[in-house]
Amino acid sequence: MRGILVLWLYWGLAWRTLIELLRQLMHRRKTPVRLILEGLPAHNRSIVRDYVASMNGRLSLHFLPDYAPDLNPDMLVWSHLKRTGTARRPLHKGEKLRGRIDSELATVRDDPTLPPHSSKLLLKPIFVTAE
Repeated sequence: MRGILVLWLYWGLAWRTLIELLRQLMHRRKTPVRLILEGLPAHNRSIVRDYVASMNGRLSLHFLPDYAPDLNPDMLVWSHLKRTGTARRPLHKGEKLRGRIDSELATVRDDPTLPPHSSKLLLKPIFVTAE
């Protein structure tokens, strides 16, 4: 089976963002798309389900289990950051959360205990296609 891999990384997903991403993905697409998502509440809103239904079978959503590091190694990175990073240290006066997270993501890049590909993926937005 041939396919295409599309990877989106974004800050602050809301259902509106997801629908816009889905619209971009489906624009001029002639073949069916099977999309694998995490189980975020925004992914399973009724408005998202309605959009998927409007695609008349050209788009289907499949959800990962709640905790599946073997299927989604980025979970290990986020778990590490929650245990050791921002969640454990309050922000200093005037410090921005985005800057702190960017800095902490940079520190996990070379951590040998984390999956190497996932920590690199988190460092910059990527759009990848491969056949």
